[in-house]
Amino acid sequence: MPSELDPGSAKAIRVTSPESLLGIVPRLLGFQPQRSMVVIGTQPTRAQISLTLRYDLPDLPDADIASRIARHAVAVLAAQRIETLVAVGYGPDALVAPVADALRVTVGSAGLCVSELLRVENQRYWSYLCMD
Repeated sequence: MPSELDPGSAKAIRVTSPESLLGIVPRLLGFQPQRSMVVIGTQPTRAQISLTLRYDLPDLPDADIASRIARHAVAVLAAQRIETLVAVGYGPDALVAPVADALRVTVGSAGLCVSELLRVENQRYWSYLCMD
């Protein structure tokens, strides 16, 4: 999945794997996220990054908060006419999974495409797209 960090810069960053995606998230945000859901909207053709959103995860699993995060992310993406996204949840499965599940449902009903949905914890990552 090719991507550019700054479309105005001469130097493009190519994202070709989950590892390279995880490597650019801190650069996009300016810090290493923790207990967060990061949603990155991309544009077609070269999958250029259009926007990056970061949400704090709740202290305890909460379906209502998870749903609100997913609805907000999808609303922002739709308002910008972005149809494809990648998302990375940082933290324990008990906190990331409800948001990831809500995001998949909300994105699907809005007709958007999720090209990757990862969870990161303790220097390891898992793909929620492979868990269906």
